[in-house]
Amino acid sequence: TVDVSTWQFNYKGPQRMFTGCSGCKNISLMPVVFSDIDLPDNHTQWTLDSMFEGCSSLQSLDLSTWDTRPKADGSFSITSTVQMFSGCSSLTNINFGLNWDTSKLTNVGHMFKDCSSYNEDLSGWNCDLVTYCTDFGINAGFGCNEVNPAVGCSKMPSFPNCETGSGQGPCFPGQDCP
Repeated sequence: TVDVSTWQFNYKGPQRMFTGCSGCKNISLMPVVFSDIDLPDNHTQWTLDSMFEGCSSLQSLDLSTWDTRPKADGSFSITSTVQMFSGCSSLTNINFGLNWDTSKLTNVGHMFKDCSSYNEDLSGWNCDLVTYCTDFGINAGFGCNEVNPAVGCSKMPSFPNCETGSGQGPCFPGQDCP
């Protein structure tokens, strides 16, 4: 168990916190209510980019005590999870818990890229504000059809406003938007 409650974060948040921890198999983190942390320089948006990127031995991750809900007044939100779990090829279980909020995310590109063992159901995530979703689950264990990524992706979130590529959306995991 890692206690991050007293850690000082830069203005963008805890990005790259465990990047490259290739020997870690299981990580359990102490409770964090992100909206309660004082952000330097009045920043209101945080990223969780590349937090566990390259943790190739990581099998299980408990984020159930993390509260990522935005503040009611809109003064704080987590907007990006780019490459958060990219390269976690042994990862099979993430406990996101009840307070994992994806409603303000705008960038989830490569989030589960090369997570070949990961196939949990993320279809209940609210990704309506996501505008960049390229390769969200490419080479992951979601069972998507590589020829037609819309087929067999029932465990994936919906990205109705993804506008990468030519900017016409929608986007399906594993390909650029049309």
